[in-house]
Amino acid sequence: MEAYRSLTRALRLWRGPAMAGLADHPPLAAEIARLEELRMSATEYLATAALALGRNEEAVALLGGVIRECPLREGPRAGLMLALYRSGRQAEALALFRTTRKMLIDELGVEPGHELARLQQSILRQDPALARPVLAV
Repeated sequence: MEAYRSLTRALRLWRGPAMAGLADHPPLAAEIARLEELRMSATEYLATAALALGRNEEAVALLGGVIRECPLREGPRAGLMLALYRSGRQAEALALFRTTRKMLIDELGVEPGHELARLQQSILRQDPALARPVLAV
């Protein structure tokens, strides 16, 4: 619970793009990218904490945002599949797997990683383990 609260407070402090208005300055490009990566990571961790606390719809919203900004990241896609499944949206979770698989094949020529493939199979089996939180927060 403390991680959830801390991440929520931290992300509330974030205001728009890192160093807005300075992105045209090449010396700052690496630092801007680093800060944006930290924000995305914090958002992913918050979504994981939300899932662990049973706040599935919140995790859906958070991970949807991460995926819009970073569409090739498989971790957030797996988290979103799990959040959708736990929200009673099994068909959407499986549709996300299909669109992810197609995107990865079309854009990169690769199949989804083991985590996504295992999760898809677990959803198809309606594995009871998927209903339990993954970690204590």
